[in-house]
Parts: sequence; structure tokens; C-alpha cells
Amino acid sequence: VATTLIRSTLTTQSATAKILNSATSEIETRASTIMAELTKLQGELANLSNVVARQSVEGYQDQVRIVSGINVLSLHAQANSMDALRNTGDWLRDKLISGVITIGSVIEGVPTIIVMVTPDLVEQGVNANTLIKHAAPIIGGGGGGRPHLAQAGGRDSGKLDEAIQSIAPYLDNVISDNS
Repeated sequence: VATTLIRSTLTTQSATAKILNSATSEIETRASTIMAELTKLQGELANLSNVVARQSVEGYQDQVRIVSGINVLSLHAQANSMDALRNTGDWLRDKLISGVITIGSVIEGVPTIIVMVTPDLVEQGVNANTLIKHAAPIIGGGGGGRPHLAQAGGRDSGKLDEAIQSIAPYLDNVISDNS
């Protein structure tokens, strides 16, 4: 039994060394080096994802609409992760200063929407959670969040743009109903 276990361990070590392109005695060092390189590359990929997502919404100023006196921006971004989409939304919110930002993308095949509301509008009763609950069913999903930030995911990526663009008229109706 012990001999079989030793043979199995040596076979595994040899196979691992071959995969890692290293000697058996250097497996641990080589694996650590590869993991460090992977971590570095993942960071670089995340940074590039943020750049691509931001570039996909360049010229956003032309798309800001005034709805019931509120700046509303509704955009489809090219983001490949929730972090990139959220970071792009944060960047747009900071540029817009006061308003409602709806940004969406298809991430790993899932239509995803984020709604952000600036603090001044949250104080006036505008609620990202209420807005996302309107858009989420359009993409066949659900969502939620807090008054300043909410997100949703769904199943129907073909309706992503419709869901993103639905926020402005819905916001207008909500404000009109509360006036």
C-alpha cells in the first residue's frame, strides 16, 4: 500500500513538473512564480477592461437628457465584468455631478444593468432600487440595491437597450405622479 502511494505521488509530481516546465524539485517555486504572474496579468486585464468600458461611453455628454429637471444618462457600455461596469458608472456619475445614470452591458452572456443616483437626488427621493425594479423584468430578470446604487441581471440580452432606455420615461412618470 505504501509503495503504491509513493509511486502515485511521484507520478503526480512528474506530471506536474512537466506541465510547469520545471524540474520536480522546483515545482513549488515554479508554481509560485506562475501564480504571481497570473495575479499581475489579472490586474492588468482589469485595468484594460476599465479603459475599454470607459472608451465605449466616450461622448456621453451628447446623450444626457433632462427629464423633469434631472440629468439622465442611459448607455450601453462594452464591459466584460461587473467591476468594469461599476467603475465606468462611478466615472460617469463623477462627471455628471448630479443625475441618474443607467449603464448596461452583456457580461459573460448575462444582460446586466446598473442604476446610480447622485446623493443630491437621493435626498430628493429618487431611488435607484425603484428604478432598477422597473428595468429588470424587461430583460427577464430581477434586481435590487440601495437608493444610490442598484443592479440587475436577466436572461434576454436582446432587450438590454430597451431596458436601459426605459429608465428615463419611467423616472418622468414617477416624478409626475409624485408632484
